Amino acid sequence: MRTTFLATMLSASAALLSTQALADPVKRVLPQGKDGNDYYYKVLCTNGAEGSVVVQEKENNVCAQPLGGERVCDAGWDVQRAAEHACR
Repeated sequence: MRTTFLATMLSASAALLSTQALADPVKRVLPQGKDGNDYYYKVLCTNGAEGSVVVQEKENNVCAQPLGGERVCDAGWDVQRAAEHACR
């Protein structure tokens, strides 16, 4: 009985930890406005960090940048995907 309880608790703990590891790192994406052909978004991350996303319509590009980090662009991203990159 005790072994079964312990095994159940360990399985539940492992499942919870793996779920948290795969959880979405993005808390919110807030539109900030448009400047020319670019749309700007502020990204709030679940770990408390912030970042930004810029959709460059003219260049057909989406860029992500964690606060104080390097800007990375990818034409294949959408806003959510770029926000996830900004939070990692």
